[in-house]
Amino acid sequence: MDLVSSLIRSKAQRRFGSEQPNAVFGRYIEIYGDNAYIAYRSPRDLIVNVSRLLAKEGRPLRVVLCKLPEGYYSDDLVEASGSAPMQMTDLHELLSGFGLSFLEPNSINCEDDRSYEWLTWPSSALFDERVDEVLRTLSGCFSLETALFSDGVKLEYLGLEVARKTLESDSTVVGTSERDRQARELMYVTGYEVKEELGRVISQLQTTRSSFKSHHPHALVCRDRWLRVQISNHPEVIGFESLTSIELGSVDDTSPRCYGVGRSMDGLSSLLCFMSGPDLMAPFEAVLVLSALQNSSFEAPVPTKISFITQRRNVTEAFRTILSRCSRSWEIVSVSERWFDIAEKRNSC
Repeated sequence: MDLVSSLIRSKAQRRFGSEQPNAVFGRYIEIYGDNAYIAYRSPRDLIVNVSRLLAKEGRPLRVVLCKLPEGYYSDDLVEASGSAPMQMTDLHELLSGFGLSFLEPNSINCEDDRSYEWLTWPSSALFDERVDEVLRTLSGCFSLETALFSDGVKLEYLGLEVARKTLESDSTVVGTSERDRQARELMYVTGYEVKEELGRVISQLQTTRSSFKSHHPHALVCRDRWLRVQISNHPEVIGFESLTSIELGSVDDTSPRCYGVGRSMDGLSSLLCFMSGPDLMAPFEAVLVLSALQNSSFEAPVPTKISFITQRRNVTEAFRTILSRCSRSWEIVSVSERWFDIAEKRNSC
């Protein structure tokens, strides 16, 4: 018996003696009656296991948390991907919002509460402070999107980063990835003309990025942000009048989803969560982001609902099952399979 199984069984035996579990979900989840024993290393992989539980179990459950020892590592215990911090004091409240109660709520060790400093929205004051004349000129010259983060600014072409400037640096650097930026530094030891080099990058991306059917890496990455660009240009496709992008984390954070706040035709405000593929973690992170907005000094009307924007084929039964347990108001809005090419009518699914 390995460490994970022995940890779960030892806790279960205190209540159920030698009784065997009536359901086992992989190595990390065992169910005895209405009690689900979940082993986890950090709050992030706890949420991964909770999503697996909610996707398979329809009834309310009580969760017994089994904290693995510090330093434990296993290739099959994958942490949740996303930018929202999971080490938050309200993690217990978040999960209880999905119909779960905890027998040992104090087992969650919240190491860090960053008070939502990871969330950035483009208020006029912050925009003027971060986006200098160089960035404004480059953005206007090449029709680029400007993305503000907690520690810098990105310029993006169809959702893909092409240049950045951090708060720790006075210079703007060109590149679609860290390796691309490093390669350019090695090529131009004495420096390069930013506008000229950026023009070369955009010229290449107009071929490799714009063709959605292309298998070039430039056409395959950051499709959630690409989708957000298209919806920003045509908000009526999903029944909205306008969309304001918001960013999480730093310029180096990666996430399979991105966000915006949209104003619908009836004047109500919603948090828009853009997904580029099947994503069981999106409901949990979206609830965290909505809570952040509702507890912040967000200037626009505060969102009251979460709208998940994605292609119809990405909406799995497991995703629907998890959302059915969410106490927040939500909806799934599907877009055309050719969302990158043409604006079509809105479909609610």
